[in-house]
Amino acid sequence: MYKNARILLINSLESIPLFIHTTDLPPYNLLYIESYLYSKGVSTYYLDMEKQRMSKEGFLAYIKETNADYYVINTGGRIFHSRVFHKTDQYIQDIILCIKNCRPDSLVILCGQSSNLCPEMYFGLGADCIVYDEPEYSIFEIVTQRVKKSPGLKDVKGVYFKDGDKIIRNDPRNAMKSLDELPPPRWENLGGHFGDSTYRERKEFISLEGMRGCPYGCKFCKSSLSRKVLLHSPDYLLRQIKILNSDFGYTDFFIRDAGYFDDDLRCAELCRGLGRIKGIIWKCNARVDNMRLDKLQTMKEAGCTLISYGVESGNDEVLKEINKGISRKNIIDTVAMTKQAGIKVATYFIMGLPQEGFLKRIKSMFFAKALNPDILFISQYYSIYEDERTSHSWKKTIWRILDALLVILLFLGRKKIITYYCKVRLDRVKYNLEYYRINKQKITW
Repeated sequence: MYKNARILLINSLESIPLFIHTTDLPPYNLLYIESYLYSKGVSTYYLDMEKQRMSKEGFLAYIKETNADYYVINTGGRIFHSRVFHKTDQYIQDIILCIKNCRPDSLVILCGQSSNLCPEMYFGLGADCIVYDEPEYSIFEIVTQRVKKSPGLKDVKGVYFKDGDKIIRNDPRNAMKSLDELPPPRWENLGGHFGDSTYRERKEFISLEGMRGCPYGCKFCKSSLSRKVLLHSPDYLLRQIKILNSDFGYTDFFIRDAGYFDDDLRCAELCRGLGRIKGIIWKCNARVDNMRLDKLQTMKEAGCTLISYGVESGNDEVLKEINKGISRKNIIDTVAMTKQAGIKVATYFIMGLPQEGFLKRIKSMFFAKALNPDILFISQYYSIYEDERTSHSWKKTIWRILDALLVILLFLGRKKIITYYCKVRLDRVKYNLEYYRINKQKITW
């Protein structure tokens, strides 16, 4: 009987460089899987090692206590290239080894974009299975069929598994039509933790997921590898925001899916609902080619305080090459309209795009400076393609040094940027100290 099965869902520890400040995204992969299995009567255990800062000894004790049959590990994380570009994920490898030593007959399943993009790497770390499509349904099928060995996965859609030395990718499932089909996450699994982010204006911050997948085909983005898009309705999102606000105390929300606000009717319906919830503020990602002044004014009236736009480059030729679907004019006009509507602006730029030589990079950085955003993100390019990702050369190293020097020369002297950066860093220190006070446990792996 599948209801007798025990499943432990694990959000792994992460090693994030000190100089990188990220938006803390709850592990929605695990939260949705857990809520779906729980709704079916399966015994689930949820462990957020990152939030609890769990030691190896503590994890081993927890494995023995729960005695699970299946282990589902999230590989999504906050910093994609820390896991994939450097071709190491030591924490996940150690977690799998602990599981195999304590529970050799269990099945270890991975989910998340990193394992979906690099299955070879993660099977090399000891995984038995990787779910890549509709993981809630795929894992439920694995549990109901009591699959315990890789050969039993050959008829399960939406998974990778190993047959000897060969990695097999089964057909996608394609059963889900809307994210609303899934029961909402059981928010108590977050343990009362508030998120960390550069966008955070209040302590009670959380990042929300309104859609899965992306309809756009930007060449640099891992989301472009699948055009399958599933959305939550505005009504569903509003119900969850009300619950998070009234029952868990969240007051600062970040809707991270840029494509969610493309549809004017969906945006208007969400804004009407958000405007009725007292005491909250919110911000979002959006695309510059889908904004108008009246739409921005509606968002402002509904409590939107900041919109972040993916600009990527200040060169029209490069924007066309990377299939971004926008132009410098779109960017300039939308940033100006957003400021006119009284909403703060954040912009994302990418340094090191293969289509962008050094002169174009200089032009792009001057463009970023001219836009004068309230928050400016400049990230290093990390390829989603295996051949580009694994090739290393002294030329790449020199380019990265030059990129860093360019950013320092153009932006370090700006008091506004320095002031904000210092504010963020001090805020993060306080946030980490709070974690330490709560857990009082040193991580040893």
